[in-house]
This record gives sequence, C-alpha cells and structure tokens, in this order.
Amino acid sequence: MSDLLDLDYSKCDEFHLTGIDLDHESLERAEQSAALKGKKGNCSFVCEDAWHLSFKNAFDLLTSNGLNIYEADEIRAVALYTQFFKALKPRGALVISFLTPPPIPGFITEWGLQNVNKEHALFQKIVFADILASKWQTYRSEALMRSQLQEAGFEEIEVVYDNAHIFPTVIAKKPS
Repeated sequence: MSDLLDLDYSKCDEFHLTGIDLDHESLERAEQSAALKGKKGNCSFVCEDAWHLSFKNAFDLLTSNGLNIYEADEIRAVALYTQFFKALKPRGALVISFLTPPPIPGFITEWGLQNVNKEHALFQKIVFADILASKWQTYRSEALMRSQLQEAGFEEIEVVYDNAHIFPTVIAKKPS
C-alpha cells in the first residue's frame, strides 16, 4: 500500500484505504507504514484471497500492483479481474498494470525499443530469468488485456504507456 499511503490526502474531506493480501506479514508492514504516516485511522487491513473477495460494490477505486504478472493462466487472470469488477461500486475504476511481451525474433513487440537500454534489458533478463528463474514473467499484449477486462465486465478501458511500452497502466471503469 506504500504507493497509496504516500499520496497527499490534505484536500480530501474523507478517505478510507483497505489493504487486502493473503500474506499476514505484508498486512502487518502495511499497517505499520500507515501508522508511521499518520493514516492508520483511515485504513483497514483484510487477509483474503484476491480470487475470492468478499467485497461487493464496495470500492470507488481498486488498485492492484502487479498481481496479474504472476498469473500465467489466462482463465484465472479473467477470474481475478471479475473479482475486482464485483468489488467495485458502479462507475468505480480499476487501476492495474501489465507486462507487454518482449521482442522475440519473428514476433511483433509493443516495446518502444528506441527507449530501451539494451545492455540493461539483457542484464535484467540474465538476473531475473536465467539466474533467479522468477515467476513474474507473464506477458500480455494490450489487445489481450482489453479483451480480458471486457470479458470481466469493464468498459471505458484506457491504456497509459510508459516511455518504453513495457509496463503500461490500465484504467478500466465499471459501468453504472
């Protein structure tokens, strides 16, 4: 929740943040961070599986910082987005990011290669893919993300790209 806890809420009359995670330690760290930033009274913390949320029409805004990049199963990804959709109030917005596929010979990439440092990209690939064998290498094209979010019920889907078109942010709205 650090990205949300760092925001300036001084112009908000009222706000409430709900942190949801399956990991108790992550929730404890978030609660400690909220206390340090003087926002603990505006927060609640819930230990729950994102694929089985108990919240229905509860939030104006829902953010997920990277959970979908760990989920390679496309059906489970849509199920996750469906849970987010159900948890949002009508006209609520989901803010989520995704990783676009890297350049592979013979395939079209969405990456803005002119804005990618090739040495850094190779080093990152060696560390994360070859050495650490990280599990967050699930890539989705913009077309696939749009399709999955629409399947979950979202409308008004806006994709905002970073300079290199590697980790775009999506703002998807639940209809009224």
